[in-house]
Amino acid sequence: MFKMNQDAMLYTRGSKGEWDRYAEIGGSEGLRWDNMLPLLKKVGRRSNTGINLTPCMIGREVDT
Repeated sequence: MFKMNQDAMLYTRGSKGEWDRYAEIGGSEGLRWDNMLPLLKKVGRRSNTGINLTPCMIGREVDT
């Protein structure tokens, strides 16, 4: 009998409140959610597997 192992990695971008708190603690307006969200979305679309990610694979936006 063969034993199968499956590894996975989950990526979360954090919540609006977390990013705004990072900005407050660090004293950097650049860390605010509104500034970071476009960059986080860009990173979320990248794939080094050669698979073209569609919006349903990336996830949905939620208001926080």
